[in-house]
Amino acid sequence: MKKWDLLLAFLLFVLTQPALHAQDLTIQSDSGKQVLSRTEIERLPHLKVTVSEHSSGPVAFEGVTLKSVLGEARITLGDARKSKR
Repeated sequence: MKKWDLLLAFLLFVLTQPALHAQDLTIQSDSGKQVLSRTEIERLPHLKVTVSEHSSGPVAFEGVTLKSVLGEARITLGDARKSKR
């Protein structure tokens, strides 16, 4: 369930940004800075999630996963990321 919480938090963060005119996403990593344009992000596979709480009806969220965004920025995850650090 933790993965879905992170995904939903990321989607809410992206969807509620006040500066909607900003069309680029900058990702800073150990290997440098990577900038993804809105077009590059829109090409990524989208995921639709429907959740419901006890006090309200179902709510649907749609967007790209954080994993696919980091993959597009060539950031490795999982066992490939492990090192002596």
